[in-house]
Amino acid sequence: MRYMTVDPGVGGTGVAFFSHPAGAGPHAPKRHVTITYPRSYPWQIRAECMQEEFLKCCKVFEPDLVFIEEPLFISTAGGRAVAGRGDLVKLTLLAGSYWGAINSLRMETTFVPVRDWKGQLPKKVVEERIRLLLGKKFRDLTLLDHEWDAIGIGLWVQGFLRDGREVNFGTESGGQKEEEE
Repeated sequence: MRYMTVDPGVGGTGVAFFSHPAGAGPHAPKRHVTITYPRSYPWQIRAECMQEEFLKCCKVFEPDLVFIEEPLFISTAGGRAVAGRGDLVKLTLLAGSYWGAINSLRMETTFVPVRDWKGQLPKKVVEERIRLLLGKKFRDLTLLDHEWDAIGIGLWVQGFLRDGREVNFGTESGGQKEEEE
């Protein structure tokens, strides 16, 4: 099973690539990156550059399926502030440009609603659950939020982190079983 998971963000997009046999797990991503561009560049240039880097990831990883977190408006003070400065529109455009890039390569895409995979859990709780599920290789990693979320979406695809509630903590050591490359 080869798939790529994507958490688009105006400030950076998290991408994780998974390749593993079906079942068992949890399986860690083979690669994970954050695609970003300096905020000093105008938005359109940043978006075009991020889409170009995203397209390179698709070509290098060659996934059979791509899961993209669906943009969502959350009616809180923070959500209204994001929408008010135009970032929700930018996020939607960016996710759409990624979808277009995937379609140009004839790869299958599934949009994942944030509430399906993460529920209403705060980012730090999700990050901690990922660390527990994937064990020592991930315990001390410092990643950007969107990269953690891309990894979380991949674990959700595997049946972990469902609805932000269930977590199969794996072995007693709290981590993934070692896999052969």
